[in-house]
Amino acid sequence: MYSSPENMQSQFYGPLVNVWMERIRAAQASKSRFDDVGKICNDFYESQKGFMWKSKEYFNGQMPEPRFAICIAKAFEFVAIYGPHLFWQYADRSVTSQRQLELTPDLFGDPNDPEVQQAAQQFMAEDQADHAYHEFINEMMSIYLNWSQREQPGTLMQHGMMAIIESLIKGMGLLWPETYVMPGSEDVYTRLNYDSVDNLLIDPDCKDPLWETAGYIVRRHFNPIWQVERKFGLERGTLDGKGTAHSSESMARQNASQETIGGRTFDCIEWYEIWSKVGVGPRTNKLNHHMVDMFDDAIGDFAYLCISPNVQFPLNAPTHNYFGDAPAGIEDIKQMFRWRCAGYGDDFEIWRDGRWPVSWLSYNPVDKSPWPMAPLSPGLGELIAINVLTSSYVDQAWENRKRIIACAQSAFSQLEEALSKDRSTAIVKLNDNIHGSINEIMQMLDRPMAQGDQLQAMQILSENFNRRVGLNELQYGESRTQIRVAADSRQKTEALSIRPQKMSGDVARWMTDASQKEMFLAAMRGEGQSLSHLLGTVGAQHWDQFFEDLDINQFMRESKASVAASEIRRPNKERDTANIQSLQQYLLPMLQSFAQATGNTEPLNVFLSQMGEAMDMHEP
Repeated sequence: MYSSPENMQSQFYGPLVNVWMERIRAAQASKSRFDDVGKICNDFYESQKGFMWKSKEYFNGQMPEPRFAICIAKAFEFVAIYGPHLFWQYADRSVTSQRQLELTPDLFGDPNDPEVQQAAQQFMAEDQADHAYHEFINEMMSIYLNWSQREQPGTLMQHGMMAIIESLIKGMGLLWPETYVMPGSEDVYTRLNYDSVDNLLIDPDCKDPLWETAGYIVRRHFNPIWQVERKFGLERGTLDGKGTAHSSESMARQNASQETIGGRTFDCIEWYEIWSKVGVGPRTNKLNHHMVDMFDDAIGDFAYLCISPNVQFPLNAPTHNYFGDAPAGIEDIKQMFRWRCAGYGDDFEIWRDGRWPVSWLSYNPVDKSPWPMAPLSPGLGELIAINVLTSSYVDQAWENRKRIIACAQSAFSQLEEALSKDRSTAIVKLNDNIHGSINEIMQMLDRPMAQGDQLQAMQILSENFNRRVGLNELQYGESRTQIRVAADSRQKTEALSIRPQKMSGDVARWMTDASQKEMFLAAMRGEGQSLSHLLGTVGAQHWDQFFEDLDINQFMRESKASVAASEIRRPNKERDTANIQSLQQYLLPMLQSFAQATGNTEPLNVFLSQMGEAMDMHEP
């Protein structure tokens, strides 16, 4: 249909990229409120000195900056207290099968009929063998997931904590399932990678917190041009002149060579990857219908594109692929636009499970919006007022440090000389010609004391902020009143724990969702040969045997990776020890008797292991 790559680019690909850029700009506009609140919360978290008075976002930039521009670090306290509570240790990621049906002989007919009994025994034996094999596969996948979270670069502990911190500050934290290869190796492994929510965009027509009505999501990237050319297999120089900014390396190199500003070229490029559920291009008259229809027929609704504002073709499907000695066919087109892991990674058609290729953590959803409320945002009013009043109070205290002395002009030189000397006792010689009492010659002028209502207002605001965000004096290990009744203590502890427990549940569900996606990715991309060190030779063979011809749709329906909230929270050693000790007098004799009678010491060893874990007593 098109005579050359340039013709296709000008008539179809160029308009296609322009339409997607318009969509991206609309998505950025719809996210602006979330971004603005997130920036303010992050400023308070970083406690940047004087940022409120230097920015026009506060007081329209018209409030004069005080001498002491104080930023109270209450946002940091919130994150520092809640972060470790929500994610303290690696989770035990376990994989289970969804099937719950148990076969019984009466399901096959009359249980007294010998033929029915024989058929029932055969079917039940086959079912038990199949069940045992799936349990073996689940155990292998559980071992892999628990290993991968420690093995991945940076570890899941670090990536997960960064996402949790951002969720506490800005309202949302992200983990992206990806594959990676260690330098000098060809073995492919999986990981969950953190990236800032600042780089995420969502279809502006999405009106629900679960993103079920979203037609597409977008992730922004910013990389050196040479890296982008290598990533997409483009010839060197293809993107020359398409950059949007300088890298620090380029700036330093050009400054060292004393190049002029006019001679500089941008060496970094901004690009976006798009996961679409509405096809490659919009169904609009602005585009060539023939090409849109052809792409829709070949690819369907689920498409993946990588575009840059200055490049008039998708980076993942350049125009030269359709021309030359071996032009792209239908299967090639499908492959170019198939869903991938983030960063133009391996194929990952997670849409088959009704999911997006990212797991997001949020605590306070907003109705009819995909962007949640930041946990700090309800307390921003109090936090701003606290900083203003504190700065004012300290400024007033600084001014009040001055001593103002009124004296007769004839005594000025003697008083100035005495007060300027660094002595504990100052002697002033007064002229004999001065008549009158000392009080008439010199007097200290009292300055107004700092108003107590400022301190009271700051205390009220601080308490209100704590209520908004869920902080409590007990979380600091403090208590203003002595609790005399155990029931009062329990009631107060239960009320205090409601919000943290809810948020812990949110984190556990988020980790479960992310682990589920990593499990699917491992099933699609993992190879037994790469895991022989972990699963052994037999396990590696069974891995390949099971996953090589796997029906991924069936696997998505059958298997579930789960994380319990109690697994990732900070363990309560005192409570666990007390519970173990209370059970010890009853269970220990029974377990010992069972071990002696049957020779099976496993239940006893499990109980002793739990006891040692609760008491932090581990084997040497």
